[in-house]
Amino acid sequence: MMYMVKKSPLAVGTNDVSNPMTKKLLSFSVPLLAVSMLMMVMSWTDTLMLGYFKSPDVVGLYNAALPLANLLSMTLSSMSFIYIPTISQLYSKNLMNELKRSYIILTKWIFLVTLPLFFVLFLFPDIMLNLLFGSRYIGASVALQILAFGFFLNICLGFTYNTLLVLGKSKFLMCTFAISAIINIILNMVLIPPMGIVGASLASAFSLTVVKILNMVKLYRFFGVHPFVKNYLKITGLLVIFLFIFYVLRNLVIMSFWMFAALFLLFLVAYGLSVLFTKSFEEEDVMMLLTIEKGLGLNLTPIKRILKRFL
Repeated sequence: MMYMVKKSPLAVGTNDVSNPMTKKLLSFSVPLLAVSMLMMVMSWTDTLMLGYFKSPDVVGLYNAALPLANLLSMTLSSMSFIYIPTISQLYSKNLMNELKRSYIILTKWIFLVTLPLFFVLFLFPDIMLNLLFGSRYIGASVALQILAFGFFLNICLGFTYNTLLVLGKSKFLMCTFAISAIINIILNMVLIPPMGIVGASLASAFSLTVVKILNMVKLYRFFGVHPFVKNYLKITGLLVIFLFIFYVLRNLVIMSFWMFAALFLLFLVAYGLSVLFTKSFEEEDVMMLLTIEKGLGLNLTPIKRILKRFL
């Protein structure tokens, strides 16, 4: 806001609050400041309450699981830098159908890119914790599974926050994050004393899911935006089937690092081929690759050729 006041060529003055532009900017930006503060509350509540109710060792276990689960949000956060300018332009031109298609396609691609990491964290949490932090942190395996599921569910619903932001619904975002922060605090107070890091992970995953669902309902109710088209549901169904199959395999074999690597590679090959042969991609996916290719300066020709054969 201060940068806008100092650098904008528009006539925006801090002394003239009655200025319509100033009022509009404040009405939009102040709720976003509140959202940022509420996000900080949500991110620190579980750790602080674990420190209050439990020992420092428990906090250390939780702080091994939480950053790993948080990696699942990395792709969504990165792609938002491409997504926001794209849909801002579409919304300014009132091209709502194109906005919806962009939302659907990018959500599907974020899902596909994040899927391998979710597979590893959800089915092999003990191996990942042992590999990265040592055997003492294997006790955080269940917490990591819960957090990974919560973060991945948020990714499955797509760019709800970014889309509502572009559509000017900052006050609604402030309300949903306030509700989620309150739920997070209450659940941590109730669940941490009897359940420890499992209770903290349940509180975090549930509160994150609540805010995401509220935003998704808002998008669908007022703008008809949602990612649950046929091809996306097809991919999601394949994921559920493969998770069940590899969960059974994981419990049938003696697990070692090399067996983990073999199962992971087998999952990538099996899932990738299934997605291609079930024709879960469309012509618009190729167009989206072209946009990403231009924006990032990459050469994605081999991928485009493969996709075109299975359209």
